Amino acid sequence: MPMTKRAISALSILILLLIIIIQWSALGISTKIQQPNWIKFLIWSVSNYCWTSPPSWMEQTVWESWEKLHGSSNRTANFIPSQEIPCMSIQDQQNPLEFLEAKYGPNWKDRPLLLKGLWKRNIVNENNRRLSLEGLLHENLTISYFSDARNPDLLSPDERAPIREIVAGMQAGYFHKIGTQNLVNKYPDLLHEVAPLNIVKKLFGDYHFQEDNIIGTGILNKWMLPKTLTVPVFVARSTNTNNITSRQCDVDSNRCQLHAITSLHCEPISNLAVQLAGVREWTLINPEYSTQLRPFLGDRAYFFSNWHESYHHIPRYHVQTRKGDALWLPAWTWHKVDYHHTSSTENDISIAASLFHFRPIDFIRRNPLYAFLVLPKFIQEAV
Repeated sequence: MPMTKRAISALSILILLLIIIIQWSALGISTKIQQPNWIKFLIWSVSNYCWTSPPSWMEQTVWESWEKLHGSSNRTANFIPSQEIPCMSIQDQQNPLEFLEAKYGPNWKDRPLLLKGLWKRNIVNENNRRLSLEGLLHENLTISYFSDARNPDLLSPDERAPIREIVAGMQAGYFHKIGTQNLVNKYPDLLHEVAPLNIVKKLFGDYHFQEDNIIGTGILNKWMLPKTLTVPVFVARSTNTNNITSRQCDVDSNRCQLHAITSLHCEPISNLAVQLAGVREWTLINPEYSTQLRPFLGDRAYFFSNWHESYHHIPRYHVQTRKGDALWLPAWTWHKVDYHHTSSTENDISIAASLFHFRPIDFIRRNPLYAFLVLPKFIQEAV
């Protein structure tokens, strides 16, 4: 007998309640829950589950309940210094995997990791690379881009132009930003310019990092399984903060920055972010602190933070990636990117690419509630 709509709705709510309980239990706070918090959070979660945006008053109420529950409403009470991020210099290790397991344990992939010198400098400096400033200045592919990445409220690209014109604009002083997977979708062989795949496969496994596993180049890979890899390229002007002489900002936002940024967000995929030129500054926060970040589900399959002040009350990592470095971000790791530096020797154009790949167990285990809420949009993007 086919299930009625009422039965399907009841089953969905039961599943949702189970996932909420799992999430709260994982955070170790299940014994502290008060009935009003259950009700408010359930309404907010069901609203997201039904693919509608909850009213702002509902989000505000849930955020305040979370903060009261966690004792984080008084954000000026405690200052927590940045944590030291796990780090390894690739070129200094004959067996990088053995080093990581010995120093950080068998579950080292559960934390962010800085891989210094993933690329050898002589290789990443080669003049014939297409993922270089010179190569991008000759690329005619038309893509969507962020016209002014200083605006933290600009969450999606708002203009279109050929890549060569966008990058030329950056050279001329405009704060454009590129974040596109279309370039590698068109030229899958660029995957070999993103990272030394022999090292990546030894550390993170063979399956994901193949040309025929890139989403957007077909439906199935050579194993006749769904493809799991996307390779977005990120390009932006990186500001030397020593040269800033004015606080003026012409972006129409009360929170305008003086350099390009990517606002704090978390995603359901794992990420190896490789720096190919220039510098980026990262702020990283583990998913267990999500309730302190006023999260909201955006138009795509990831969550943004609506907390726009200092993160000094939250345990966090602060790290810089330079040319040749790579940063490992486990699924659901909150991250904010600042495109600025203080070095006179660094290129003012940051070029990077990420190996976004889907690990189903980490997707569920590291944040089961978010996994449930984002699933419809995640499937829509993957397909």
